[in-house]
Amino acid sequence: MGPHADFTFDHLSSITRVPYGARALRLPLALWISLALCFAATLVGCGTPQEEYAVACDLIGELRFDEASALLAELDPRQLTHGDPATARYLCAAGALAKEGKFGEAFERMVEVGDNDRWSVIVHPEDPLHTPALNLALWIKVFHHEQRIQELLAMDPETEEFGLSLTGLQPTAYALEVLDSDLPEFEADESYIGGDYSVPRIMYASFTNVDLLPAYEKALRGMKEMFGTYLARLEKHEALYMAFFEAREEPWTMQP
Repeated sequence: MGPHADFTFDHLSSITRVPYGARALRLPLALWISLALCFAATLVGCGTPQEEYAVACDLIGELRFDEASALLAELDPRQLTHGDPATARYLCAAGALAKEGKFGEAFERMVEVGDNDRWSVIVHPEDPLHTPALNLALWIKVFHHEQRIQELLAMDPETEEFGLSLTGLQPTAYALEVLDSDLPEFEADESYIGGDYSVPRIMYASFTNVDLLPAYEKALRGMKEMFGTYLARLEKHEALYMAFFEAREEPWTMQP
């Protein structure tokens, strides 16, 4: 039974004997409590647009892509002194794919070419999005490249099939790009130039140029050491294939 289960009409009569002034104070107190609760409920999302943008970027840095995207959708870019909500939402979509384990699709989204041959992902170094974007890029690249590395290591390097499979980057590049690559200078109009090595600046993220945020450090735990192992194995594969290739006798036929 609740604390008021024994309520009787005698209680009601006792209430009516409370002086009017004391009863009158109860309404303002109840109203104050109600207003205080309403105010507390509005604290989330009550910052300036610039502050809300920074919060959304922090959420991307915590792998909370759905929450970040919802917050970004409410922002008017014209109210920001700096920042790019559209690119931030684009990264949220790529991050959501990666979170589902679809690293191949996420990678393709990160290297997609937009209008006028410009990369879809261009982030200014002073944008609050920059560090989360680099973390996201490295996370996606690590697991995308790992899949390709495992495919190569599963093959016999002393075969023509291995050589024919070497489309795109050379085997060791898949490990080197993750372990140690330089971050190019920022270009506001960064454009696609073609070729296997043409990727947006943000995709040059590596363990040497990215300050890992806690969520990504956890997601990438042990991968730096793993890629060191991959590199040694890929170097051996490359050496075996080159020896095989050089030892082959190419048939030459003189044409009349």
